[in-house]
Amino acid sequence: MSFNRQKIPPLSCLVMFESAARLGSITQASKELFVSPTAVSKQLKNLETSLNMTLLHRSKQGVELSVDGKRYYKKVVEALTILASECEPDLGHSNKNELDLEVGLCFLHFWLLPRLDDFRKAHPDIQLNLSVNNDYNVGMDDSQYDIAFYYSQVDGSNKHNYLVFHERMQLVCSPAFLEQQGGKIDLQQVFDLPLIMLKNERPNWEGWQSWSKQLNLDYHKPRQVLKVNDQVAVIQAALNNAGLALAWDWQIRDHIQQGQLICVSQTIEFPNKAYFLTIAPHCHTPSAKQFINWVLAQEQSEYPGAMFPQQ
Repeated sequence: MSFNRQKIPPLSCLVMFESAARLGSITQASKELFVSPTAVSKQLKNLETSLNMTLLHRSKQGVELSVDGKRYYKKVVEALTILASECEPDLGHSNKNELDLEVGLCFLHFWLLPRLDDFRKAHPDIQLNLSVNNDYNVGMDDSQYDIAFYYSQVDGSNKHNYLVFHERMQLVCSPAFLEQQGGKIDLQQVFDLPLIMLKNERPNWEGWQSWSKQLNLDYHKPRQVLKVNDQVAVIQAALNNAGLALAWDWQIRDHIQQGQLICVSQTIEFPNKAYFLTIAPHCHTPSAKQFINWVLAQEQSEYPGAMFPQQ
């Protein structure tokens, strides 16, 4: 095969570009690669100069791929994946029993980790590698994971994926907080009580306004509110008596069973949205299916009323 070697960027440039683009940060890329931020910046600049294009937009918040950068990033990931796979020792394909999972922080913290020992006992030959991504959407680059957890509309776009949790929301608080309120919560006065909310509710998520609408409550600006930046912090704050919190039932089921949280409203279900697991096209292996089946079996045993589609 004939090609112009002078047009091939150094491998180090490509590795640093992939890391910075994936992490959205030159500083984080430097930590991952054990080099200085200056070295990463220099290599990225050299790469952009050699290609005569801007790959990354830089700001105080980090770096973001440009339109050209997104296109180039996909090609770089494909090339690096091929190189990495060719460099791995064969060893009878021993790595088939490794699964790279890309999951949300809540699923990891409140559901998977408490049950991880059960999975290991049932499947001691499968190694799980866990990465957190709260922003996964169907259609994103699937070369970085074998199985991903995501939130979506229930429609034709996910009919081949695996529905794990229907969307059911509950208003909860700690026993101590409930006692402070006289042992009862008047939902008509809920926005006059201390509440725990997300600082930035995601536009595609259900939240306080949609929950209020389902209960025919008048939503208005809370009198006293603690705002935090992720759902794990919302639940941790509720556990520490900071106020009332909205949570999805699968996130708090263990805490309610253990008496650490109390549900003070009826469960509200949004039938058009749910949480799914998806298997990347390159990873339809027995190990991947075993993990999916284990998750579905766990949820079915813990929540017998749940209806799962036939897969």
